[in-house]
Amino acid sequence: MKITPYHENLSQLHIGCEKPRAYFIPYPDNESTSLPREESARVQTLNGNWSFRFFDCIENVPDTAIQSDADLTLWNEIPVPSCWQMHGYDQIQYLNSRYPFPIDPPFVPRENPVGLYARDINIPDDGMSRYMVFEGVDSCFYLWINGKFAAYSQVSHCISEIDITPFIHHGKNRITVAVLKWCDGSYLEDQDKFRFSGIFREVYILSRPQNHLRDMFITSEIISKDKAVINGETDSPATVTVSLFSPDGDEISTTDADENGRFSFEVNKPLLWNAEQPNLYRLLLKCNGEVIPQNIGIREMKLDNSVLTLNGTSIKLKGVNRHDSNPFTAAAVTTEQMEQDLILMKRHNINAIRTSHYPNDPRFLELCDKYGFYLIDEADNECHGMHAGRSGPDKDWHYFGDSPEWRGAFSDRIERLVERDKNRPCVIFWSLGNESGFGKNYIDCAKWIHRRDPFRFVHYEGAQTRLDENGRQDSSLDMVSRMYSSVEWCSDYFNNENEHLPFMLCEYCHAMGNGPGDLKEYWDLIYSKERFMGAFVWEWCDHAVYSGLTPDGKPKFLYGGDFGEQIHDGNFCVDGLVSPDRVPHIGLKELKSVIQPVRADMLEDGTVKLTNLYDFTDLSVFKCCWEVTENGITVKHGEIDCPNLPPHREAKINLPYTVPETGNCCLNLRFVRKSDSFEAASEQFELRRQSNIISFPEPKENNFISVCESDSDITVNGQEFSYTYDKKSAAFCRLEYKGKKLCGETMKYIIWRAPTDNDMSIRAKWNEFNFGRAFPRVITTECETTDGICKITSDVHLSVLFRACPIKMTAVYTVYSSGEIKTEIDASVLPDMPYLPRFGVMLIQPDANRTVEYFGYGPDACYIDKRRSAKIGLYTMPVTETMENLIRPQECANRYGTRWAKVTDADGDGILFIGNEQFDFAAQPYTPWELNDARHNFDLKKPQKTVITVDYMQSGIGSNSCGPKLSEKYQLNDSHFNFNFRIRPFRK
Repeated sequence: MKITPYHENLSQLHIGCEKPRAYFIPYPDNESTSLPREESARVQTLNGNWSFRFFDCIENVPDTAIQSDADLTLWNEIPVPSCWQMHGYDQIQYLNSRYPFPIDPPFVPRENPVGLYARDINIPDDGMSRYMVFEGVDSCFYLWINGKFAAYSQVSHCISEIDITPFIHHGKNRITVAVLKWCDGSYLEDQDKFRFSGIFREVYILSRPQNHLRDMFITSEIISKDKAVINGETDSPATVTVSLFSPDGDEISTTDADENGRFSFEVNKPLLWNAEQPNLYRLLLKCNGEVIPQNIGIREMKLDNSVLTLNGTSIKLKGVNRHDSNPFTAAAVTTEQMEQDLILMKRHNINAIRTSHYPNDPRFLELCDKYGFYLIDEADNECHGMHAGRSGPDKDWHYFGDSPEWRGAFSDRIERLVERDKNRPCVIFWSLGNESGFGKNYIDCAKWIHRRDPFRFVHYEGAQTRLDENGRQDSSLDMVSRMYSSVEWCSDYFNNENEHLPFMLCEYCHAMGNGPGDLKEYWDLIYSKERFMGAFVWEWCDHAVYSGLTPDGKPKFLYGGDFGEQIHDGNFCVDGLVSPDRVPHIGLKELKSVIQPVRADMLEDGTVKLTNLYDFTDLSVFKCCWEVTENGITVKHGEIDCPNLPPHREAKINLPYTVPETGNCCLNLRFVRKSDSFEAASEQFELRRQSNIISFPEPKENNFISVCESDSDITVNGQEFSYTYDKKSAAFCRLEYKGKKLCGETMKYIIWRAPTDNDMSIRAKWNEFNFGRAFPRVITTECETTDGICKITSDVHLSVLFRACPIKMTAVYTVYSSGEIKTEIDASVLPDMPYLPRFGVMLIQPDANRTVEYFGYGPDACYIDKRRSAKIGLYTMPVTETMENLIRPQECANRYGTRWAKVTDADGDGILFIGNEQFDFAAQPYTPWELNDARHNFDLKKPQKTVITVDYMQSGIGSNSCGPKLSEKYQLNDSHFNFNFRIRPFRK
């Protein structure tokens, strides 16, 4: 088929399309405006099955296929909305920053896959104009109505609206749409995501009367505490009557727009909109026999001395970045799925979203208005591939931002974003795009936004890639925005006397895999600096494709490289706070705890100081539920109403608790909303810490113990046990207690862990130093037996191939006649090495049908820098459930701050591990090497053993898959340390 190739013509971005306007749905009358949009009599939905054919390029599409008499019975079918890769067509491919085609703008490959869609519709003879609306098509489309060319449009995530009235007739009409995988606009849509294609958002036809209202712009202004004004501007050539309703649904007033289409309402004692109290007024605009509803939030954004304020109150943005993503339907998401995301976010104290990196479905913004979220609304604009794959003098980071030829494409995307969403109260910032360098095109777009919408602010992090000679960004932007800057860098920014703009992290704390682990330090700084507006975690959801169930009924998810694609970026898309099917990761619980709205601090006199970190909500909406635990067991509890404490204020409360006379004692607080019992915050204080929580038996005189030493091993026998110590390994190779084997193979010293995704940069160093292949070289071993005690001492060099020994240590094992083993390790670490992943001892038991019980932080896996959501307590769980279920296996089962732990078999027999102080502990079904070798969680074999690790320390998690390196205070970089713990076997 021959067409005019608009998809490679920068001067022809939209043919036959309407100018962009505010999103709204018309209704025939007042009563029906409460219905969903698809039930409006003015909407003819085109969702459902379409006839479909797939071609490798547009030239291979036959001309006969677009004719109105083409035989659709010979075609296949595909649902709309959907992505054609999810239905067996074309290649599923995940890329982060690289283009999926050669860089030769504005040209794209000739082998450019095409999805041809067709369906018949019936149009009544009612005199109405008909507008066909595409809410999202990737990447561009050509439209024919009854065989006649009607339109071309691009910009995947924006609305394209076409007046099809001249092309239709009464009765049956044929619609044909050719969707191309790539177009010149694809150079500006190089976002970090699966590259899906097709009509992925809803399509419908609007029936509009002649002289209808086409566009409107609604704004609000707060005059005083008791008065606000709602202003509106319409472009209707006919009379517009506007009615205003309160958030409770009561009619306040009705007025007609003036001859210029303007109207205004004064609102007395207004109920203002914010994320905590999303009060929405409602406008009904009546014009020429149709009614248009609009929800309006009265609110006012300002930068007061570079401090972000809403309605006169400084606010903090506790945000996440969110893609449209679903494991079953890819980029095609439903309203129910959007709502599920927002409800989950609310339940985890998130109040802000950055739409990364394109406008979301317009209904998503309406839901954000309703539930209360601050939105950074981002243009469909990213050309990261020019940086990732640049070559030649004209292919650089700033190429598109500087190029006059691309000026129209830039402004088109910005205008479509702003015009569509300008009436949404949730939108507080417009974002020019993401990771695309900087240049005059961005500056011009920012200036246009300020003229068009002076009520909001303009954001673009990419300005940081091109600063002036004084290190300052262009003045067209309202804030400084950064990605993944360290806490130290952010702190230095506020100490720089030359910096006065407000500051924000639009991406931080990369949540990939087992992460993030460095949240609290950021929020300590954010709360301490007024100009620090907030931060947005990357990102909300793991991206993956569902591929069926495992034999035990668990979902299988695939990522980059699983589809036979030649170029991909692996599992870098699996980087969210929730799983693809929206199961919260531990990282989301950690975030909830760190950004919780109530902070509690224990004062010296035993009272508790509360700080209300809400911006608009009084603390009296909560009750404080308290409990005192002794060795993990609740011994006292109660609840009190929280005081009438305004936002940003502090108060003391007295709780009627007493401290038990013995044991490890904690005070646990939970702040529960009275209206729905939702727990928004929690805190824990250690009231007493007892080091030896379980008493050690002292050896008795004349207790039986015998020792047999050979050149290779030492066997220690007691009345109830038999142990063998391997001199080559400086560790026990056999432990039997009352006839039961306690270990299946020789114990190991371990300094390596299965690298987490956030170990991305340090893992190369760990591999270089061969930490994963460390083995003991025993220098000397001595055995001494006195008074029923056997003491074995070994000098050990923990060695690695091709490198000097990273650790030299003395290991002392004291075996008592009771069968208990005291372990004492004194270790020195070679200088000038990377920090260690861990140091500890591994013991493997022969089956996985075991239970772990421990006293320490839990119940979830936790680490030195990822434990704010964990609480000290007594926890019991099957060994098979101690690991977080991550799509790509990695270290994920550690329990920081363990005091004691025991692992038991089905009979209740097992081993107790006791620390002189706390230690890191794990009991799981797989070794670190097995986890590292598995690409997916479903690649792991059925559990057949229990792997126990008792660590002096495990290094923190951080977020270095994309963020800064792990903070030194969370690294195991001690030059010398002592590690002591006891192993006590027992029978039930």
